[in-house]
Amino acid sequence: MNGFQAKPEDLEAILRRCDHDADRSISLEEFAEALNFDYNALVAQREHELESYKAEREAKIEAYRKD
Repeated sequence: MNGFQAKPEDLEAILRRCDHDADRSISLEEFAEALNFDYNALVAQREHELESYKAEREAKIEAYRKD
């Protein structure tokens, strides 16, 4: 968009810098860290959202059974 074309070696250097365990892949934790996100907070938020979804789904199923 801004005219910057990264070279393959530049991208590889960036990925190597983010790949802390050197397994040649970027984990979600490494990705979150690269973007300055708190990985544990992201996981906790996701778990909370999943529990809320499950509770809503169970409530809908229970309401359907009563009808």
